[in-house]
Amino acid sequence: MPVIHANHIDDWHIADTLGNTLGTVAAIFVTVGLIGRDRTYNHILIKLVTLSLVVVELVALPLLGEPLDLPDTVATLLAGGCCALGYYLLDQSWPAPPP
Repeated sequence: MPVIHANHIDDWHIADTLGNTLGTVAAIFVTVGLIGRDRTYNHILIKLVTLSLVVVELVALPLLGEPLDLPDTVATLLAGGCCALGYYLLDQSWPAPPP
């Protein structure tokens, strides 16, 4: 159990949301790194992973008895958007691969 929760410290969901945000970034780029192919496919993959994580937050967790955590859902969407923007900007800075 995390130290914040074990000691009953009210952190206004910062630790949970921060962990969820970093987990989203890791999930996106590990997936792109493992099964990514080309630029278009990778952009689709980033959107798909983000959408999948939002579905887990909104549907799967409440079905398992966990409360709906709206800050985590918003953090997932923001992290996915930042990853998509970061990948796009990085992608524009590299030359196109030869055909």
